[in-house]
Amino acid sequence: MSETWEDAQKNIEKAQSHQKKNYDLRHAVPMFAKGDLVLRKNMVNTHRMGGKLDPKWLGPYKVVEITNKGLYRLQCCKSDKMLKQAISSLQLKPYIERLAQTASGLAYVLLYKQCYKFILIQVKAEDGEKATVDFKDKRGKEK
Repeated sequence: MSETWEDAQKNIEKAQSHQKKNYDLRHAVPMFAKGDLVLRKNMVNTHRMGGKLDPKWLGPYKVVEITNKGLYRLQCCKSDKMLKQAISSLQLKPYIERLAQTASGLAYVLLYKQCYKFILIQVKAEDGEKATVDFKDKRGKEK
């Protein structure tokens, strides 16, 4: 009886360690440095009906202070006001500028996806003409 009990306990521990390893691979906590620009999740939408057209992310905010346990103190970039509460890193994602102009008229843009993958977009603009945008999906095919 005790032998089967020990075997069952070993199997449970093995399964739990395997599940923890797989969970940790897919659920990494995002880390931000002081001075990074971030977007904050609009938590008003999560607890009420309606508001489908409200923005899902607010910001950009600047990380001013990093407290313990993954909490961040944020400052609004538009009004330079500090938020009263510290925000968890699970409610933040990095803010990425949409256009980064270069001297040659070409710009490469990285758009942030919620699944932490990036899509490359090349913007072609020549002097006096409108810019054209080529979208590429994850496989590199143009859309």
